[in-house]
Amino acid sequence: MSSIGALLLAFAVSVAATPVVMRLAGRYGFVARPKADRWHSRSTPLLGGGALYLGVTLSVLAFGTLGREMQGVLIGGALIFVLGFIDDVLQIKPSTK
Repeated sequence: MSSIGALLLAFAVSVAATPVVMRLAGRYGFVARPKADRWHSRSTPLLGGGALYLGVTLSVLAFGTLGREMQGVLIGGALIFVLGFIDDVLQIKPSTK
């Protein structure tokens, strides 16, 4: 039953945080502008991974046992989030990534 609660919490937080992150990204200029080599035709907010990271991390902290394995999951998730954030801010080329 706790796994269903964890899933629902992660989902709810991610869904609630997504519009907030989108507004903040737009306000501070963290958007992908349309280009010839992109598929979108209007500016698209970046930093969406932040909403997902928040939802999953809060769910793990609320429902998980912070053993060595779970600490590794949280550290790995934080690294992925930071790298994604850096990519969104600096717009790193795919070949560099």
